[in-house]
Amino acid sequence: MSKSKQKAPASTPAANSVPAGMVRKQSAVLLCAIMLLAGVFMGWQGAIIVFNQETSAGRGGAQDHGQKPQGGMNAMMGGGQNPMMSGLMAQAKTMEDKVAKNPNDVKSWVELGNLYFDADLPERSVAAYEKALALDAGQPDVWTDMGVMLREMKKPQEALKAFQKAVSLQKNHEIARMNIGVVMLNDLGDKAGALAAWSELVAINPEAKMPDGRKVADAVKQLSK
Repeated sequence: MSKSKQKAPASTPAANSVPAGMVRKQSAVLLCAIMLLAGVFMGWQGAIIVFNQETSAGRGGAQDHGQKPQGGMNAMMGGGQNPMMSGLMAQAKTMEDKVAKNPNDVKSWVELGNLYFDADLPERSVAAYEKALALDAGQPDVWTDMGVMLREMKKPQEALKAFQKAVSLQKNHEIARMNIGVVMLNDLGDKAGALAAWSELVAINPEAKMPDGRKVADAVKQLSK
Protein backbone atom coordinates (compact mmCIF):
# COMPACT_ATOMS: atom_id res chain seq x y z
CA MET A 1 0.00 0.00 0.00
CA SER A 2 2.57 2.49 -1.01
CA LYS A 3 1.59 6.09 -0.61
CA SER A 4 4.11 7.09 -3.24
CA LYS A 5 1.87 9.70 -4.79
CA GLN A 6 1.95 11.63 -1.50
CA LYS A 7 3.92 14.81 -2.08
CA ALA A 8 6.53 15.82 0.43
CA PRO A 9 5.31 18.39 2.94
CA ALA A 10 7.11 21.66 3.23
CA SER A 11 10.27 21.07 5.20
CA THR A 12 11.14 22.78 8.42
CA PRO A 13 14.70 23.37 9.66
CA ALA A 14 14.34 20.49 12.09
CA ALA A 15 12.81 18.25 9.45
CA ASN A 16 16.01 18.40 7.45
CA SER A 17 17.63 16.02 9.91
CA VAL A 18 14.71 14.19 11.51
CA PRO A 19 13.10 11.40 9.48
CA ALA A 20 9.58 10.43 10.42
CA GLY A 21 6.92 8.08 9.17
CA MET A 22 3.17 7.93 9.04
CA VAL A 23 2.31 4.47 10.24
CA ARG A 24 -0.76 2.35 10.55
CA LYS A 25 -1.66 -0.55 12.81
CA GLN A 26 -2.79 -3.86 11.35
CA SER A 27 0.02 -5.79 9.70
CA ALA A 28 3.73 -5.64 9.10
CA VAL A 29 4.56 -5.54 5.40
CA LEU A 30 6.37 -2.71 3.60
CA LEU A 31 4.13 0.24 2.71
CA CYS A 32 6.75 2.60 1.38
CA ALA A 33 10.44 3.35 1.81
CA ILE A 34 10.43 7.06 1.06
CA MET A 35 12.04 9.20 3.73
CA LEU A 36 10.49 12.29 5.28
CA LEU A 37 11.54 14.95 2.82
CA ALA A 38 10.67 12.67 -0.07
CA GLY A 39 7.22 12.20 1.45
CA VAL A 40 7.31 9.29 3.90
CA PHE A 41 3.77 8.16 4.43
CA MET A 42 3.44 4.85 6.14
CA GLY A 43 0.14 3.34 7.11
CA TRP A 44 -0.23 0.76 9.81
CA GLN A 45 -1.84 -1.91 7.67
CA GLY A 46 0.80 -3.37 5.41
CA ALA A 47 3.65 -1.53 7.09
CA ILE A 48 6.98 -2.48 8.54
CA ILE A 49 6.12 -1.92 12.16
CA VAL A 50 9.05 0.16 13.22
CA PHE A 51 8.57 -0.43 16.90
CA ASN A 52 8.98 -4.19 16.92
CA GLN A 53 10.73 -4.66 13.56
CA GLU A 54 8.65 -7.74 12.76
CA THR A 55 7.52 -8.64 9.27
CA SER A 56 4.49 -10.82 8.69
CA ALA A 57 1.82 -11.51 6.13
CA GLY A 58 -1.13 -9.20 5.73
CA ARG A 59 -4.23 -8.83 7.84
CA GLY A 60 -4.78 -12.03 9.78
CA GLY A 61 -1.78 -13.61 8.06
CA ALA A 62 -3.91 -14.35 5.02
CA GLN A 63 -2.72 -11.76 2.53
CA ASP A 64 0.59 -10.15 1.72
CA HIS A 65 0.15 -6.41 1.30
CA GLY A 66 3.07 -5.37 -0.85
CA GLN A 67 3.66 -2.00 -2.40
CA LYS A 68 0.47 -0.48 -3.70
CA PRO A 69 0.59 0.96 -7.21
CA GLN A 70 -0.51 4.50 -7.85
CA GLY A 71 -3.84 5.52 -9.24
CA GLY A 72 -6.43 3.87 -7.02
CA MET A 73 -8.80 1.42 -8.68
CA ASN A 74 -7.97 2.86 -12.10
CA ALA A 75 -4.31 1.89 -11.79
CA MET A 76 -3.02 0.24 -14.93
CA MET A 77 -0.13 -2.15 -15.23
CA GLY A 78 1.27 -3.49 -18.46
CA GLY A 79 -1.67 -2.16 -20.44
CA GLY A 80 -4.25 -3.93 -18.28
CA GLN A 81 -5.85 -3.33 -14.92
CA ASN A 82 -3.66 -4.21 -11.98
CA PRO A 83 -4.85 -7.64 -10.75
CA MET A 84 -4.24 -6.64 -7.13
CA MET A 85 -6.47 -3.59 -7.51
CA SER A 86 -9.15 -5.63 -9.27
CA GLY A 87 -9.09 -8.07 -6.38
CA LEU A 88 -9.35 -5.30 -3.81
CA MET A 89 -12.32 -3.73 -5.54
CA ALA A 90 -14.05 -7.10 -5.88
CA GLN A 91 -13.60 -7.61 -2.14
CA ALA A 92 -14.85 -4.09 -1.49
CA LYS A 93 -17.99 -4.75 -3.56
CA THR A 94 -18.66 -7.90 -1.57
CA MET A 95 -18.20 -5.98 1.68
CA GLU A 96 -20.45 -3.15 0.43
CA ASP A 97 -23.20 -5.70 -0.16
CA LYS A 98 -22.62 -7.10 3.31
CA VAL A 99 -22.92 -3.75 5.11
CA ALA A 100 -25.95 -2.87 3.00
CA LYS A 101 -27.68 -5.94 4.39
CA ASN A 102 -26.38 -5.38 7.93
CA PRO A 103 -25.50 -1.70 8.45
CA ASN A 104 -24.78 -2.27 12.13
CA ASP A 105 -21.93 -4.70 11.45
CA VAL A 106 -18.98 -2.73 12.84
CA LYS A 107 -16.31 -5.20 11.76
CA SER A 108 -17.54 -5.16 8.18
CA TRP A 109 -17.43 -1.37 8.05
CA VAL A 110 -13.86 -1.49 9.34
CA GLU A 111 -12.91 -4.10 6.77
CA LEU A 112 -14.49 -2.02 4.01
CA GLY A 113 -12.46 0.97 5.17
CA ASN A 114 -9.33 -1.19 5.14
CA LEU A 115 -9.99 -2.33 1.59
CA TYR A 116 -10.45 1.21 0.39
CA PHE A 117 -7.27 2.15 2.27
CA ASP A 118 -5.41 -0.51 0.32
CA ALA A 119 -7.02 0.67 -2.93
CA ASP A 120 -5.83 4.22 -2.28
CA LEU A 121 -9.34 5.62 -2.11
CA PRO A 122 -9.13 7.81 0.99
CA GLU A 123 -12.56 9.44 0.73
CA ARG A 124 -14.31 6.08 0.60
CA SER A 125 -12.05 4.72 3.31
CA VAL A 126 -12.84 7.60 5.65
CA ALA A 127 -16.57 7.26 4.97
CA ALA A 128 -16.45 3.57 5.93
CA TYR A 129 -14.36 4.24 9.03
CA GLU A 130 -16.81 6.96 10.08
CA LYS A 131 -19.64 4.45 9.86
CA ALA A 132 -17.69 2.03 12.03
CA LEU A 133 -16.85 4.69 14.59
CA ALA A 134 -20.44 5.93 14.71
CA LEU A 135 -21.36 2.43 15.85
CA ASP A 136 -18.36 1.98 18.14
CA ALA A 137 -16.18 5.02 18.81
CA GLY A 138 -13.85 3.14 21.15
CA GLN A 139 -11.52 1.80 18.46
CA PRO A 140 -8.12 3.51 18.63
CA ASP A 141 -6.73 1.57 15.68
CA VAL A 142 -9.58 2.69 13.45
CA TRP A 143 -9.11 6.31 14.53
CA THR A 144 -5.45 5.94 13.64
CA ASP A 145 -6.19 4.46 10.23
CA MET A 146 -8.74 7.16 9.51
CA GLY A 147 -6.18 9.78 10.48
CA VAL A 148 -3.79 8.38 7.86
CA MET A 149 -6.49 8.69 5.22
CA LEU A 150 -7.46 12.20 6.32
CA ARG A 151 -3.86 13.28 5.92
CA GLU A 152 -3.90 11.70 2.47
CA MET A 153 -6.88 13.95 1.75
CA LYS A 154 -4.80 16.98 2.76
CA LYS A 155 -6.75 17.48 5.97
CA PRO A 156 -3.97 17.60 8.58
CA GLN A 157 -6.05 19.21 11.32
CA GLU A 158 -8.69 16.50 11.07
CA ALA A 159 -5.97 13.85 10.88
CA LEU A 160 -4.40 15.25 14.02
CA LYS A 161 -7.73 15.10 15.86
CA ALA A 162 -8.15 11.46 14.83
CA PHE A 163 -4.69 10.53 16.13
CA GLN A 164 -5.33 12.45 19.35
CA LYS A 165 -8.61 10.58 19.78
CA ALA A 166 -6.74 7.30 19.41
CA VAL A 167 -4.31 8.35 22.14
CA SER A 168 -7.18 9.41 24.40
CA LEU A 169 -8.58 5.90 24.06
CA GLN A 170 -5.23 4.11 24.40
CA LYS A 171 -2.53 6.11 26.16
CA ASN A 172 0.28 3.84 24.99
CA HIS A 173 -0.76 3.83 21.33
CA GLU A 174 2.71 4.30 19.87
CA ILE A 175 1.62 4.55 16.26
CA ALA A 176 -0.85 7.36 16.92
CA ARG A 177 1.77 9.25 18.93
CA MET A 178 4.28 8.86 16.12
CA ASN A 179 1.76 10.18 13.61
CA ILE A 180 0.87 13.15 15.80
CA GLY A 181 4.49 14.20 15.61
CA VAL A 182 4.59 13.70 11.84
CA VAL A 183 1.56 15.92 11.26
CA MET A 184 2.68 18.59 13.69
CA LEU A 185 6.20 18.82 12.32
CA ASN A 186 5.58 18.47 8.60
CA ASP A 187 2.03 19.66 7.99
CA LEU A 188 1.51 22.23 10.71
CA GLY A 189 5.07 23.43 11.26
CA ASP A 190 4.69 22.91 15.00
CA LYS A 191 8.15 21.81 16.13
CA ALA A 192 7.28 22.10 19.82
CA GLY A 193 4.18 19.96 19.35
CA ALA A 194 6.14 17.30 17.48
CA LEU A 195 8.83 17.34 20.15
CA ALA A 196 6.22 16.85 22.87
CA ALA A 197 4.51 14.00 21.00
CA TRP A 198 7.72 12.12 20.34
CA SER A 199 9.04 12.78 23.85
CA GLU A 200 5.91 11.14 25.22
CA LEU A 201 6.43 8.25 22.82
CA VAL A 202 9.98 7.76 24.07
CA ALA A 203 8.71 7.81 27.65
CA ILE A 204 6.37 4.94 26.73
CA ASN A 205 8.93 3.01 24.70
CA PRO A 206 12.57 4.18 24.86
CA GLU A 207 13.39 1.83 21.96
CA ALA A 208 10.74 3.21 19.58
CA LYS A 209 12.14 3.77 16.12
CA MET A 210 11.51 5.86 13.05
CA PRO A 211 10.75 4.08 9.74
CA ASP A 212 14.43 4.30 8.78
CA GLY A 213 15.42 2.45 11.94
CA ARG A 214 16.70 5.50 13.80
CA LYS A 215 15.57 5.75 17.41
CA VAL A 216 12.84 8.28 18.13
CA ALA A 217 14.96 9.31 21.11
CA ASP A 218 17.64 10.51 18.68
CA ALA A 219 15.06 12.48 16.72
CA VAL A 220 13.95 14.10 19.97
CA LYS A 221 17.51 15.11 20.70
CA GLN A 222 17.84 16.68 17.25
CA LEU A 223 14.58 18.57 17.60
CA SER A 224 15.68 19.82 21.01
CA LYS A 225 18.73 21.60 19.58
